[in-house]
Amino acid sequence: MRWSLILVTSILMQTAISGGMPDRVTAQVMAPVAQVDLAAPATDVAMARQVPAESTAQPPLQPRSTRPYWHVFLAFAAVWLLLFGYALTVGRRFGRLEEEVRRLRSTS
Repeated sequence: MRWSLILVTSILMQTAISGGMPDRVTAQVMAPVAQVDLAAPATDVAMARQVPAESTAQPPLQPRSTRPYWHVFLAFAAVWLLLFGYALTVGRRFGRLEEEVRRLRSTS
């Protein structure tokens, strides 16, 4: 149990340092972990009884909307349209090549 806590803590700290998590999320995740005494024997009951201090309590996260990401949806749609158009042009070219091969075989 203690090793898994150390491993999770180190991964979270590395992610937070590299900028992978927003500061607010990092503070929420790391506050309970920082209060665990790794020198003391770790048991599930002892860890469950530890309550974060009032000063580390964060306000609840507000629900996010997808409104700021409209450009991502437009880009996604544009890429799909481009891929569909490319598939159509490749299909037409392939059809012309097949027709030309049939024509060349019939004349020889």
